[in-house]
Amino acid sequence: VVVGFSVVVVVVVVIMAGGGTTGNAMNGGATTGKAADEFNNPTSIVTDNYQRLFVNDVGNNRIQMFAFNSQNGITLQTNISHAKGLSLYLPDILVINTNTTVYLYNLTDNITTCAIGCNNSELNNIHNALIDNEGNIIVTESNAVVLYPIIQQC
Repeated sequence: VVVGFSVVVVVVVVIMAGGGTTGNAMNGGATTGKAADEFNNPTSIVTDNYQRLFVNDVGNNRIQMFAFNSQNGITLQTNISHAKGLSLYLPDILVINTNTTVYLYNLTDNITTCAIGCNNSELNNIHNALIDNEGNIIVTESNAVVLYPIIQQC
């Protein structure tokens, strides 16, 4: 069973993150910037079981975490410097499992890496990904749809 609340979260974030020039914004009035309450081209969002919202803020080369009912994000430290050829800039999908492990999928370069809360294992040749209710990552690879059980602690 695939988690069914992701579409609702997208709508909330578009409104809160300021998809235009009007409306309430999570990020300081919908202005572009580098501060903790500002975004610059946020592209991907996910939530975890703790009701935290993670935003891939590609224009600022960071992942912002928002606690439930928070308007200011916390910039998360990532450990992707070891990954050859992977930049935090423009990963196509940001996925997080129930134990708050963040995976970055860069479909342009066909590179997948774990950015936060990781062990040394990585997934490869991923085309798309979803999280089910048990925290497993369901991915479409080159020739298959595969369920990867994720059992990591942060």
